[in-house]
Amino acid sequence: MGVNRGRYFLLTKQEIDAHEAQRLGVVNEVLPKEDVLPRAWELARHLDTQDPLTLKYTRLAFTQQLKRSVLQDLAYGLSLEGLPAIKQ
Repeated sequence: MGVNRGRYFLLTKQEIDAHEAQRLGVVNEVLPKEDVLPRAWELARHLDTQDPLTLKYTRLAFTQQLKRSVLQDLAYGLSLEGLPAIKQ
């Protein structure tokens, strides 16, 4: 989900079901509850066949920008969240 669409959902408090979340790309799979754990184990076994260093550095590459954004904007965001409490 892009930033603008995400902001829209947050501001309008719109709720979506699992299939809509999948259609929007927020989740990759939608499964019945009883199939979730077997699927998770299937994915874990698949990942266990991969080279550990490849997995580690791929994860680092994909999460670096997110970590940078969190570190840069966390204090500002928390301050903005606290402002309404001061107003009352």
